[in-house]
Amino acid sequence: ARVCVCVLLQRPREPVTPEQCAAVRAVAEKLDVPVIANGGSLDIQSYADFATFKAATGCSSVMVARAAQWNMSVFRKEGLLPPEEVVKTYARLALHWDNHSANTKYCMMQTFHDLQQTPIGKAIHAAKELSELCAAVGVTQDFEETKARKRSLAESKNICRTVKTGSRHVFC
Repeated sequence: ARVCVCVLLQRPREPVTPEQCAAVRAVAEKLDVPVIANGGSLDIQSYADFATFKAATGCSSVMVARAAQWNMSVFRKEGLLPPEEVVKTYARLALHWDNHSANTKYCMMQTFHDLQQTPIGKAIHAAKELSELCAAVGVTQDFEETKARKRSLAESKNICRTVKTGSRHVFC
């Protein structure tokens, strides 16, 4: 199937205007292929807002980036979770999937985009390693358990990795 992606032009950090929605709707109504609306992150603050934005643009689907970065729970039908809970869950997932600490920190900072001056936001910002990120959001025990589980698994398979941390090497 062919898809037409329609980008709603907007300046960063400005909501989509009704005129932009009407222009996209006019295009979507004339085409016989699915049209995807993109650019409504400032208008999408909850799961229900996806349907509202979809209806306003007449599109078959909606894409968001910043809304998802700011609070990944925007996709929950039950409503948004507090940012503190979102970053705790994200930290646990990052541990589970062995996500790089720099990417984990970036994603956490996006979730705390407006809360970076809070104690947790400052602790995330100051963190240099995954252990510090986990401590910042209160999942140190998860970090220690994951580290022990991975060490045990590596030992049972007679595998040893060298991990460079700053100027030193840590062996599992």
